Amino acid sequence: MNPDLAKMQKNVDIERIEVPGTPPASVDWRGKGVITPVGNQGDCGSSWTFSATGAMESVLAVKNKTLYNFSKQQLLDCCTYAKYGCEGCKGAFPDWALDYVKDAGIVLDSEYPFVIWKNDCQPIPTARKLLNHTKPWSMLVNQTNNIKNALAEYGPLSVSVDAYRWQFYTSGIYNDCHDDHITLACLLVGYQEDGAWILRNSWGTEWGEQGYIRISDKSTACLVKTHVVIPHFA
Repeated sequence: MNPDLAKMQKNVDIERIEVPGTPPASVDWRGKGVITPVGNQGDCGSSWTFSATGAMESVLAVKNKTLYNFSKQQLLDCCTYAKYGCEGCKGAFPDWALDYVKDAGIVLDSEYPFVIWKNDCQPIPTARKLLNHTKPWSMLVNQTNNIKNALAEYGPLSVSVDAYRWQFYTSGIYNDCHDDHITLACLLVGYQEDGAWILRNSWGTEWGEQGYIRISDKSTACLVKTHVVIPHFA
């Protein structure tokens, strides 16, 4: 994922929110039935689709106690550059995908399965209209406690990060962040008592800690706190 960072401001109706209060000592949504399994984007720069669907799936599961697995391939094929800014395997921001879902709805992964590469957009007559029509998403104000409170209240969140050198990560707390520009989108699933962030990646379960990475909350922490998005549901 390598979009122009200036495009982050394309949505003039962006809502920046704060979630006040004192956050819990730690939050970890793994094992609580609100996160779909780790995926594998292969050679396609489609992490934005996994991050966007992951946030929708998890926040909706926390809200309604039902976990769906939404189609990444629909976003890859149908979220266009001309209208939403999405560039298929070349990347996009997850909130652009949420803009698309607000308009078009989304189907389950079983109905429109992931095939790793981008194809022509397929007919989607039964797409589920889930997101709020006027505000499909909010961006959190970039504050550590604000993000922690949102994780505790809403569930796992979409984040966009600088994943430079992540290919060498195997386990433990990652301290080798390169805080330059956003290259990847992930699902933020929690944080530890020591402040380390816990993220689900989309590079398969053989990478990292069964597909997850823990990042030290030092400096800007691989830009984890830069672009944090919560989907809104009707």
